Amino acid sequence: MKTDMKWNRFFKICCLLLAFSALWGGCERDYLWYDAEQKDGVRFIPLRNDTVEVREKSFGEEWLTCQEMVGMVGFARDFDRRFKVEVVDSLTTIPADRFSFEDTCYIPANETYGWLNFSYAYSEEDTLSLVFRLVENDNFRPVMASQVCFILYPYKLNSPDWWVCNKYMFGSPWTPRLNELFFQFYHAVEQTEPYIWTMFFESNLGEDFEKVEKGKHWEYVFFQGYKWKSPYENLLRKFVARPLYDHLKAHPEDGDFTSMPDPYN
Repeated sequence: MKTDMKWNRFFKICCLLLAFSALWGGCERDYLWYDAEQKDGVRFIPLRNDTVEVREKSFGEEWLTCQEMVGMVGFARDFDRRFKVEVVDSLTTIPADRFSFEDTCYIPANETYGWLNFSYAYSEEDTLSLVFRLVENDNFRPVMASQVCFILYPYKLNSPDWWVCNKYMFGSPWTPRLNELFFQFYHAVEQTEPYIWTMFFESNLGEDFEKVEKGKHWEYVFFQGYKWKSPYENLLRKFVARPLYDHLKAHPEDGDFTSMPDPYN
């Protein structure tokens, strides 16, 4: 009797193992199956879901640059591959002349993701939307999250954090026009003094000051206020403050040069 019970139990266990193996094998084959003739897929990888809220802080620039990751469903290749993006006009409320993007982007060789980069000019009053959709091309087909909506919130152009260092140098309160002139002369250094631009400005402060850090490039000095650290204090005074001072002398409509400490002293 005990022997029969043991054999029955053994038989049931074998049957369960066979059934489980068959089920697992079938699932495994379906999961790993890959059609080499089918295009790889691409999908947006937004921060949360298919709507991304953009609340970036303005650093004194009206036009802002954003990016969104695009991931690949498939295998990496040893060459660059293009994916295509288009704007969904029916869901986009920002005017066409207020944004720009590359409709053909790349997933680099040996990578499984790329980036959609776009720029837009913000509104100070209106919340706007900008919707992109992945489009099938010779390399990829859209799968899963193939559309993303950017909600662009309004904000006003304002003084960047690092401007406090310029109060003692430029004297004038921050204004959009003064900010524009500052960067005009800052970027001119690339042509007039390429060594200074490469070694100090671009590599440390950044093209548009995006690398500026408190404690590294500027600091608070007791009884003096915020100041640039050496050598940026002298470099900015010589190559930016002086041409700005001369410009304001010649163009008083842009600002009062007398409010600036004389950068030649």
